[in-house]
Formats: sequence, C-alpha cells, structure tokens
Amino acid sequence: MKVVTLLFSVLFLSTVATAPAYCIELFNKPSQGNKQEPTNDSMPQSANGNKKSAESTPQEPAASPAETKDNNSAQAPSEPITLDDRTRLLQIHLKDMSQNCPKAWNTQACLASMAESNKTLASLYAEDLDKGGFKPKLELIKEHCAASTAASQIEVPAYAMKSAMTECANTMHDLSETTKINPPLPHYQLLVTSIFCLDQDPRCKSLEDTLLKIK
Repeated sequence: MKVVTLLFSVLFLSTVATAPAYCIELFNKPSQGNKQEPTNDSMPQSANGNKKSAESTPQEPAASPAETKDNNSAQAPSEPITLDDRTRLLQIHLKDMSQNCPKAWNTQACLASMAESNKTLASLYAEDLDKGGFKPKLELIKEHCAASTAASQIEVPAYAMKSAMTECANTMHDLSETTKINPPLPHYQLLVTSIFCLDQDPRCKSLEDTLLKIK
C-alpha cells in the first residue's frame, strides 16, 4: 500500500502562531505490525476518484475546539474544531518543529514535536470519521496511530518512530479509501513528509526549507 506527500504551500505554512502548542491527548498503546513506507504514487482521493492537493482541499464545517476526554479510549473531540482552529493548530505544530527538527530529525526533541503533531492529526481525523458516521473506525486510529504519539512522553528510537508513523499514515490512507473521508490533508502531508525526513529521503527538503523560514 502506498501513500503520497503533497506539495507544500510555503506561504501558508510559514504563517505560524506563537502560542504554546495545543495538545489533543491520545492513548499511547504499542501498535502491532509494520507497513510499507510511503511513496509518491498514490494519495487519499475524493469520492469521484480525483486526487486532492493541499490547495484544493474543500473547506471543512465550522465548530469549536475541544480536547479528548479519555487517554485510554478511541474517541473524537466532544466538540468539532473549526477550519480556522485547524489551521492554527497546524501552524503551532510547525512552529514547534521549526525549533527542534531542522538538521536534527532523529533527536528526542524533534521526535517529541512530531508526536504532538501526530496526536492532533489523529484526533482531528477521528472527529471527521465520527461526524461522517464511521464511529466504529475510530478503534483503528487508536490501534495504529497511538505508537506514533508515544515520543511526547517517553524516549523512542528514531527507527521505531518512523515505523509507527508509517503505520499511522498508511492506516489513514486505507480509511480514506474505504470511507471516502480524507484526513486533514495539509496536516497529513506534514506526517508523511516527516517520515521522509526520518528516512533521510530527499523529499524531506520541501519541509526542511519551510521550517527553516519560520521565525
């Protein structure tokens, strides 16, 4: 199975917030099994089969931010999060990663920053699946994405983090194909491109260059 990175909009991703990172907590349970690393050959698609890009992603329904209530169960936030709030969360994570990750992707500080970003992405996608009538699918997010959030609490080897993030990205890709509900694409792109960075893949350059421009 294959997933894809999208093209970053440097202008969008460079506009970041300076507030402390907003963390949506998820359970941190070890996941089972590894999957093939992402490639550039496919990506979450719309219902008509056309590939989506970060710039053409449709606007999502407006609501208000909330945190998950239980670290030991898979559930979406109790209240939806607006598009503006989602943009703000992504900007905050990019700001955090800009301080810890460029030229230092395998450090614990960078892995912790990525883990916080993964928590938020998993929670937002769980919210979208729940709103779309796919609540039973939330257990798959719990099972296959929890390990990618562990580095925010404990030390995790870089190779284990890469494996966990790959499993999470591939699970989201599979869910997008079966439910026709995509994960938040700019944030999903950040997840996939971060995997390239952990693997020292040349496709990391777009993200690294963006992070270096963030003040």
